[in-house]
Amino acid sequence: MLESALAEPGQGFGGRYLHRTMPDKAAALLRSIIKNHPLVDGNKRLALTATIVFYISNGWLFFVPRDEAVSRCLEIASAAGNVDVKEIVAWMRPKAFSLQRLDRMTELELRQTLDAIAPETSDSRELSIQLIRSRSFLQRYNDSSREAYRASQT
Repeated sequence: MLESALAEPGQGFGGRYLHRTMPDKAAALLRSIIKNHPLVDGNKRLALTATIVFYISNGWLFFVPRDEAVSRCLEIASAAGNVDVKEIVAWMRPKAFSLQRLDRMTELELRQTLDAIAPETSDSRELSIQLIRSRSFLQRYNDSSREAYRASQT
């Protein structure tokens, strides 16, 4: 069940991916792990963690307040039947940022974006600093991952 859930973002048919954008793929992963119940306990925690790692490993950041993430995962888990990936994407898309998009944002745009995501958070400056640090870390991580991959191919 876990392998099936982890494979969900890469599923395709007729040479085309079923989930084409990064938020589509991440939403499919989140839903699949939660709804497939591959573990006895901790499926929602695993789903959220795997989704964040998925974003990071693909050069994206996903920022969502903890309470909101927990609430959304509980909604997905308790929904009768399967939750439409499009509903999850609509929730995720404004909270997901590619490193390329973040690199083009000014500090003011970054603060405004964070205020829109988490208006209850009064200190958006601290969030921007954390996000900028994360962006720098991810860029270094992705660069070193590419170098390691190239070295392994030679």
